[in-house]
Amino acid sequence: MTSVFWTLLDVAIIALLGTTIGFAAVLNRRLAAWRQDRGEFERLIKEFTRAAERADAAIARLKTASEAAQPLEAAIAKVEGLRDDLSYLIERGEPLADRLMQAVRVARPSASGFAAARAEPDADEAAEEAPLDARARTKRELLRAIAALR
Repeated sequence: MTSVFWTLLDVAIIALLGTTIGFAAVLNRRLAAWRQDRGEFERLIKEFTRAAERADAAIARLKTASEAAQPLEAAIAKVEGLRDDLSYLIERGEPLADRLMQAVRVARPSASGFAAARAEPDADEAAEEAPLDARARTKRELLRAIAALR
């Protein structure tokens, strides 16, 4: 009976060793695959690190650009205010310029032939003034009046 016991024990150990060898073979294949995937994983981590560094550099450049744009935005706001002020002054000045021109015409009707020239514009001058709007015409008349005063 002892020999049967030892035989059964040997068979059981052989079966367990066979199962262990099978599990070891499967584990070995999985470890090999993991090592291979680990190299790929390390490569992906390096690429990710480089991409993160490039993103950080791009963010730094954007921050620098936005800081440089702030004084420009302030200057633009200031210029827009000045533009609005100038528009207001021009609107207020046009009636004054018209009144000044009328006063010059009344005070010096014959100064440098200004009134005669304005009374009878030649054909070229009439064609030149036709497309001009009222504002441009007023400016031109004001310049002529100032030139006639000299």
